[in-house]
Amino acid sequence: TNDPTSDPTNDPTKDPTTDPTKNPTLSPTPNPTTPSPTHVGTIACGDTQTVEYNGPPVYVTVEMNLFEGDLRFDATDTNFPINDITAWDGSTINGVRLDSDTDRDNILELFNVNRFQVINFTVEAQGAASGSFNVTITCTSDAPTKSPTSEPTQSPSTMDPTADPTIDPTADPTQDPTSDPTKDPTKDPTTDPTDDPTKDPT
Repeated sequence: TNDPTSDPTNDPTKDPTTDPTKNPTLSPTPNPTTPSPTHVGTIACGDTQTVEYNGPPVYVTVEMNLFEGDLRFDATDTNFPINDITAWDGSTINGVRLDSDTDRDNILELFNVNRFQVINFTVEAQGAASGSFNVTITCTSDAPTKSPTSEPTQSPSTMDPTADPTIDPTADPTQDPTSDPTKDPTKDPTTDPTDDPTKDPT
């Protein structure tokens, strides 16, 4: 424009029209019919928040606070039909559009999100819908344990393992343990057991 405004907005739209009018009004209304989005606050991984919806779009700020990984925005618990969920990069003023809920299942999942990255989600319904929805944030790490066992046991030896295991287990355990161990073992076992125990103990 040859005559830019001297008082530009501090909150420009993230989705400007591609077909602006050629004859804008010289007297715009002070009470436009489409109010600006309502910010409902910031939540993080593992949080659930109830959001009230009263017509204008709402946006929820989410921080990937735990680790780098995938982030799931779940708004399926709603009592009104949600038309669109869109994710915007919250690290810049204008906000880069990241993704949207194209299948309209009220779930939007983002992949490879950086730790501490801030994302703004806008939620919008059609017409003058009103109601509430619960949004749940689930985060999954890109870096689970680096050395899990490749052969976990399919039959653990006990459902009630000892709370005080030995720190010096034997290197040569018996291959034929007794099926009826004593319930009252000696408190002072010999340090020099016989090499030829009797086959007929008393």
